[in-house]
Amino acid sequence: MSSLKFPTKNIQFLLYALNKLQPAKGRIKLYKIHYLIEREGHVKYDMPINQYPLGPVDYISINFCTENDLIRETVEEYFGYACYSISLTPQGKDYFDRECLPKIKRDEAKKADKIIEKYKNKTATEILNYVHEKYVDEFIDSTKTKETIAGVQKNVPVFINLVQKNLEKQSIESKDKFFSALGYLEHIEEILNDIKNVKDAVKRGQVLSTIKEVFSSLKESNYAPTSYALELLDYLDSYCEKEGICKSMANDDLSDIPEEERKRLAKAIAEIQIPPFS
Repeated sequence: MSSLKFPTKNIQFLLYALNKLQPAKGRIKLYKIHYLIEREGHVKYDMPINQYPLGPVDYISINFCTENDLIRETVEEYFGYACYSISLTPQGKDYFDRECLPKIKRDEAKKADKIIEKYKNKTATEILNYVHEKYVDEFIDSTKTKETIAGVQKNVPVFINLVQKNLEKQSIESKDKFFSALGYLEHIEEILNDIKNVKDAVKRGQVLSTIKEVFSSLKESNYAPTSYALELLDYLDSYCEKEGICKSMANDDLSDIPEEERKRLAKAIAEIQIPPFS
């Protein structure tokens, strides 16, 4: 839940996009660019973006901004058709500069800028069709989605094996990235099991498309994890936790270890003797 004093990252980047586009010509264009900042820019939003008839739309953030007089809509006619022009109100501009912009990290702002620049000159229809074709329509049918998941699941052990083989050739300094990637790849198996129970096509598309991007990145780098591949894996982990699909790797604990074994480990750790510094 957001408040005026503590805007979510969803709201921060909705207003960021609007400040850059000022004004946004059409609701759909703004909504989809906001979605793509998360999806393709890998900016980690706080709140889910759910599936609606028009695809992924963050109505919670949009309604918040409208109700608090941060954005305004005006209707303009083009060739007999009504077109919404959306802009920041003076109050919204002041709020964005004061409460949102200082909270936005520089690297995430750069990612958002790339997405805005890439799509700002496209029409709303072009962006809408692109988002649906790439991230939604393919994942509406549950049977087809399960087939896709099964195919991806078969590939995970293959990629783990190839990365492990490459790890053996690396120097000690280079091995950290490989260990991180292997941990994430093993976690993908858990994510794929959990995504089977998700009905939202947007969430299915987000997860499966990101995994496919990870695989493509690893192939291109001859199974040596790049910074981009690790960024994708970290984004996937964060997204799945936020959407309630699968718990984050960072939240792994000892809950799956039998109680007696946990007690034994705790006692052993407590009895470790650390020698004093000489």
